[in-house]
Amino acid sequence: RGVRIAHCPDSHTAATAERTFALVLACARKIPDINIAVHEGDWTRDRHVGIELSGKTYGVIGLGRIGSRVARIAQGFGMKVVAFDPFRDDSYFDERGATRVGLDELFHLANVISAHVPKTPETHHMIHCYRLGLLHADSILVNTSRGGVIKEEDLITHLRQKKHGRFGLDVFESEPLARDSGLLEWPQVIVSPHVGAHTAEAFRAVSYEAAQNLISLLKETPPTGPLPPPEEWYSAIRP
Repeated sequence: RGVRIAHCPDSHTAATAERTFALVLACARKIPDINIAVHEGDWTRDRHVGIELSGKTYGVIGLGRIGSRVARIAQGFGMKVVAFDPFRDDSYFDERGATRVGLDELFHLANVISAHVPKTPETHHMIHCYRLGLLHADSILVNTSRGGVIKEEDLITHLRQKKHGRFGLDVFESEPLARDSGLLEWPQVIVSPHVGAHTAEAFRAVSYEAAQNLISLLKETPPTGPLPPPEEWYSAIRP
């Protein structure tokens, strides 16, 4: 019908990347557990030994706006970055200082993994029982992208069978997360209610970006986030 549409993909990049790393740090240093313990009067420090990120390998699934920013943060912590993104060429990886690897290889290599992918048929349940089985005993897995990227049933089974790994989840297959969800049984699963982009700065930025996009549409110039997306990943899922 000739209707032009745009969204605002740039405004939430910093907020979501920072939220991702907040969950990484919370998992690595057991911050929620320690906070609860101290509030309850427990000063037993030996029970709260964490892991350092420096010298470890960070795996980025989806090296787009947010994934690239997360990679820079990880490098700032002295981490080596490996990444999986089938829609980027080798030079794109080189520019971001990331080593290109396959998805299964990423799970083998990385100590910390985070997902930054859109919701598509290809990404639905892309993190399933087999890939969860590749995690190291002290691995950290964070998802701030879309619910359904991780198959939650398989994650719950993994926790019940192997009881290892720490997980930071901001998105879920069904939201709000059910009060009786098996994910809530495990203290090493840190959850938040889909607030990756919830900062005062992001709210201001998205309002500004929306206004700029409206001006662009009226002027018939390219907006920052045209819909449908022009990216190759979107073209690949169209019939």
